[in-house]
Amino acid sequence: MSGTATYVRFGNIVYVTFPTVSGTSNSTSITVNLPFTPNGNYIVPIGYTTNGGTLVDSNGRMNISDGSTTASIYRSPAAGAFSNSGTKAVGTCTVSYITGDAF
Repeated sequence: MSGTATYVRFGNIVYVTFPTVSGTSNSTSITVNLPFTPNGNYIVPIGYTTNGGTLVDSNGRMNISDGSTTASIYRSPAAGAFSNSGTKAVGTCTVSYITGDAF
């Protein structure tokens, strides 16, 4: 699974839009790269997810961790892992966070 995210930064606030991505699942996780280092921890509700080829009936979740430019995506608000078989997908979503990185 791959896609190109876009971002805009206003001062220390970063907005990142991730495209819809889907593919064959061979692991129970999805991670994405962030353009700037987060200053703080964030739990962000995101749009739909598909797990094992089935649409999940609740929103997904992204965990953004202080100091890490890698964020984790989960299939449910309770941080449920994805199945490691079938198809998994994440719908287009926009997240925001604060960075301490200098301009």
